[in-house]
Amino acid sequence: MARVNAQRWPALLGAFLLAAACAALPDGAAAARPALVPACLTVSPYPDGPHDSWSSAAPISVQRYFLAAATDCDGTVYALGGWEATTSHPGPSDFARSDLVENYDPSSGSWTTLPPLSSARDRLAAVTDGDGRILAIGGDDASSGTAVEVYTPGYGAWQAMPSLPVEMPFPSAASDAAGNVYVFDGNETAIFDAESRTWQTGPPMPTAREGAVAATGADGRVYVIGGYTAAEPDVPTSTVEVYTPSTQEWSQAAPMPGPKGRAAGVTAPDGRILVFGGASEPGDTPTAVTYAYSPGTDHWEPAESMPHARDCAAAAVGGDGRIYLVGGTQGDSTDTATTDVNVYTP
Repeated sequence: MARVNAQRWPALLGAFLLAAACAALPDGAAAARPALVPACLTVSPYPDGPHDSWSSAAPISVQRYFLAAATDCDGTVYALGGWEATTSHPGPSDFARSDLVENYDPSSGSWTTLPPLSSARDRLAAVTDGDGRILAIGGDDASSGTAVEVYTPGYGAWQAMPSLPVEMPFPSAASDAAGNVYVFDGNETAIFDAESRTWQTGPPMPTAREGAVAATGADGRVYVIGGYTAAEPDVPTSTVEVYTPSTQEWSQAAPMPGPKGRAAGVTAPDGRILVFGGASEPGDTPTAVTYAYSPGTDHWEPAESMPHARDCAAAAVGGDGRIYLVGGTQGDSTDTATTDVNVYTP
């Protein structure tokens, strides 16, 4: 598996930030690559094959849901933690918190097992920082819900980072091209400053919620999409709120066409934010609906529905420019957890 030399990451980061700044075209412009996260990642925005379509990739090794996903600088996809099946034919009680970390290489089409997390946990968030390192953030770990770990690809085990300033058992997280990290849960906002390497408490979200999607737009703002409101934890919302790091202010964006909680989402290479599946009504019944949002026009539209209804999955962009949707549940109970990996071509 090809690896990016750690000593070259700062140079790569600067080069790609400069390229992103000089290539600002409207959302969806085929000739431009928006400010990807991680910034050191290079992809083709429109890989071969039919667009707005789904295919399959090799499955993960064991059924998992409430897991997290992130992308390495070399375009490989990480699947972290979650609830993991403890038997080959699990029932609802045959799951446990997982420390499993697997890595998918789109060029070889195979998964590799990597060093495990230091603490097994589910409902965690994962991001890639400006140096191409993978961060596992918060979640339910039978302890404090504040743990943060970091993994440097190709260089050994996971290491502890400064803990979150507040407990975040079901966080959403996004990072920007400079390596700053933004984490949201309830109405709490935590911000990791890449320069000082410390956490700060940010302005609270206007709408308290959990199980939302967080994604950084090509405009550098962070979009927090859907989730379950704290007042009604079993009722998903279509609310979209936007955090502007430069002003530390929140604003409203156009709501999704329909509510979603426990969905998966990413910023695609073409600049759109895509939101997959999740529960669209009170209770645990998942949906196959996909929505696409263009930050430049503040407009939502449908995208191709997923092959199967799914929630509690994780998503990340691969180095081939396609989006990998990993694990999750395909029904209204945990015994429908899956090893499936579906691939969306924007």
